[in-house]
Amino acid sequence: MSSTVTASLRIHNCAFFAMDLTARHPRNGELLSTVKFMAQTSPPANSNAS
Repeated sequence: MSSTVTASLRIHNCAFFAMDLTARHPRNGELLSTVKFMAQTSPPANSNAS
């Protein structure tokens, strides 16, 4: 028997992204584990952002 894993990835204005990983029991839906991760991206080094 294996658990159900759901993954979602969201990108916001190319400035940061968030990812959620959730594992649930296959029979009763009980939450087994959840991981949330967010990272900010930076412009390329040769970018001329003002």
